[in-house]
Amino acid sequence: MPNLQELIGQFTTFRSLLIGFTLIILIGSILLTLPIATAKRISQPFIDALFVATSAISTTGLSVVDIGSFYSLFGQIVILILVQIGGLGYMFFIALIAYYILGWKLPLRYGMMLQESLAGVPLGKAKELVKAVFLFTFLFEFIGAVILSLYWMREFSVSRSIYLGIFHSVSAFCTAGFGLFSDSFISYQGNLLVNLIISILCVAGGIGFFVLYDIHNLFVKTITHIQPRRLSIHSKLALVLSISLILIGAGVIFISERGLSSLPLGHRVLISAFQSISASTTTGFNTIDIGAMTNTSLFIMIVLMFIGASPGGTGGDKNNHLWSNVTIFLGIIEGKTGC
Repeated sequence: MPNLQELIGQFTTFRSLLIGFTLIILIGSILLTLPIATAKRISQPFIDALFVATSAISTTGLSVVDIGSFYSLFGQIVILILVQIGGLGYMFFIALIAYYILGWKLPLRYGMMLQESLAGVPLGKAKELVKAVFLFTFLFEFIGAVILSLYWMREFSVSRSIYLGIFHSVSAFCTAGFGLFSDSFISYQGNLLVNLIISILCVAGGIGFFVLYDIHNLFVKTITHIQPRRLSIHSKLALVLSISLILIGAGVIFISERGLSSLPLGHRVLISAFQSISASTTTGFNTIDIGAMTNTSLFIMIVLMFIGASPGGTGGDKNNHLWSNVTIFLGIIEGKTGC
């Protein structure tokens, strides 16, 4: 019989990360089964709670119940916390604790786990990247929440507006797609401000922290006249592909959805762009009834969702390895294997 030390030694970095996420899902599921988590103070079946918790931590956005009406404030906050943890990765929060409390003195095992969760970024650069991720996340979610809250104060109370702003800003940036409105954003399909803010948050979260970090460095180098001033191959690839996919998807949806011809041109453009962004970032929000869309539109959305968001972002998908391999391949061609 192996002793405890031998069993611990058998845990690889991947297994440790998997166990960590599994424990978080189980804790979230248990919390969602509590009567206090539902609006009617009833206990939700564990299998349903497990489904929602898993969907939240994986930022999938699927649910067996209406989030806005079924869950209480407590239940919705549990879901929002799971979304935030899932969007950033729980090792990111461990890194924050290590940085602000432990002075970045992480045991070797946790350092390896952090490196794995950051897509193999060297530990020497992980500290700087973690700070950047925290800054980007805070800025985007905070600014998004403020703008949305101010807008919704026209319709709801101050406290309700602030809560709606925070919830949807976090959900959008983490590309989770959980919303508190029963029709997602169909009621706001012609609203430029709401569409624009939600779309920007989705793209910012889906494009990847590495790209945001690279753009930030490019901006700093430009204003300080530091050389070289250029984006990495990975960032160029992510930006070009993301923009191309969004434009292609929006164009196909705009042409295919002839049922929207009665709407103003601006509304049709907003709907097409919003659905393309939502699909390409795997967010899941919608401003049109998905079931009423044409097969052509549904097919292009399936393609966009299959390709998914960029590596290293809140919506990173199974195709991360494909993106990374393409980046490495292009780097080898240009003689820049260290990109």
